[in-house]
Amino acid sequence: DISPSRDMAKLETQSGKSPVWMFWRRRRHLITFLMFLGFANIYMLRVNLNVGIVAMNSSYNVTLSNGTVVEKQDFNWNSKMQGVALSSFFYGYTCTQLLAGWLATRFGGKIVFGLGVFVTALMTLVTPLAANTSFYLLVAVRIIEGVFEGGTYPCAQAIYAQWAPPQERSRITGVTFMGISVGLVVGLQLSGIIGSLFGWSPIFYITGVAGLAWSAVWFYVAKNCPDEDPHISAEELKFIKDSLGDSHNDLKETIKIKHPWGKILTCVPLWALILSNFCINWGHYTILTLLPMFMKDIFDYQLANAGFITSVPYIVMAITMQFAGNLADWLVNKNILSATMVRKVLISGAFLIQAVCLVLVGHLTSVLVVLLCLMIDVGTESFSMTSSL
Repeated sequence: DISPSRDMAKLETQSGKSPVWMFWRRRRHLITFLMFLGFANIYMLRVNLNVGIVAMNSSYNVTLSNGTVVEKQDFNWNSKMQGVALSSFFYGYTCTQLLAGWLATRFGGKIVFGLGVFVTALMTLVTPLAANTSFYLLVAVRIIEGVFEGGTYPCAQAIYAQWAPPQERSRITGVTFMGISVGLVVGLQLSGIIGSLFGWSPIFYITGVAGLAWSAVWFYVAKNCPDEDPHISAEELKFIKDSLGDSHNDLKETIKIKHPWGKILTCVPLWALILSNFCINWGHYTILTLLPMFMKDIFDYQLANAGFITSVPYIVMAITMQFAGNLADWLVNKNILSATMVRKVLISGAFLIQAVCLVLVGHLTSVLVVLLCLMIDVGTESFSMTSSL
């Protein structure tokens, strides 16, 4: 029998007895770190317009050559147009979820995930040009970004199906998805600061360049599966393959599997999981997309302050994400609850708390209490996210 604890102890002392913090000596941890940075970049690229659109439609003073101070506004989009610009990303995002999952299985998650970030970064760099040319061209650019980012979540699951041992999966998922929180915090705050100091265009240039830099590292370092990695140790390779079992050893073999689609589509637990993920994403993206505008329109927060305030809930999320992932693993590994029961308890409990918080946000007038409710809401989301895989 394989003892996970003994194998883990062996892995911790491999590569010249490297300390635990030297995560790059263990390739699955390096992949996890790169995925963490990847999701951080994905969300920086995603939220830059959420803050940028506030700057794009804000008035500012300009001093003419004769000393006259006039008020100028680069764009005067009404709330409907701003809503279309912000939501257009999701038109493309919803189109590639299933297709990307198939592509990741067929060609490997490395290429599909990397292209998702790379193309989105390129589109981000041309966003200022598109916005200045035509509103509809901006919408088209955001749709393209959504198309390519739509494959990142399915790719993450395809990659971890090859790299993540079951007893570490919730923890690894927690580390990876903490990149979402970091990307949101950095993206929202950085966009607010840059927009206040230098205008809205540099918001897109800086985040776009960061995405391209990550893409270069990803394509050079990452591999689809442990067997393709020339730098992985024999001990770690054996540990991963033994943990995953024969069904995950050969990526090509999984392509030949004939799926019973009729039974899959009529599976009640599957639809329960689909519904739970729908609820997770509905709340997540609604708050993420509209929170900067909400803070400015309802509480009259200026750009830099709005970027900072809207990032605070995601700082809480980054902290709770780690606790949630470790809690889920601990409950399963200690045989306290089954994996199915962990999903039911954590997801249902998180939904109940989030529902109460969102109802309160719609009726409160104190910005501090609203912020507290949003912190609880977004922080609790970590438990449903890490339990949904």
